[in-house]
Amino acid sequence: MPCLAGRQVGNCDPFCEDGAVSKGYILGFGVVLALVGGAVDYDRMSKEQGVALGQIGAGEYFQSFKSRYDGVVEARADKKALEERQAVEPRVHLAAAPEGWQRMPWTPDIEAWINGLTVAELGPGKRKRRARAGR
Repeated sequence: MPCLAGRQVGNCDPFCEDGAVSKGYILGFGVVLALVGGAVDYDRMSKEQGVALGQIGAGEYFQSFKSRYDGVVEARADKKALEERQAVEPRVHLAAAPEGWQRMPWTPDIEAWINGLTVAELGPGKRKRRARAGR
């Protein structure tokens, strides 16, 4: 039987002949998901603010979206700034080598020694990257 306007004629089965779910059922499912998600979020906000359910007005609840979104954007910006600071080679932050000492480039030999490995055990891809970086 064909689906007409999101309903199947003569049957309550939510599936059309071709096995697809009618648009009405998909839309209804989406609305239910949105309502449940909103209710869970409202409950969480009430618990965070320490008030009973129903004490937060609709206007205050919808204004909270902007403040929460701004918090997420700020956290992402902070994370990006931290990653940019960490991308700078640490060597630039170090003081000059003490008298009698000399600064040496980081080589696969040193990394292998620190990790208790031999140069042969150190992965070939890592050795090539280190050599290209001049370390």
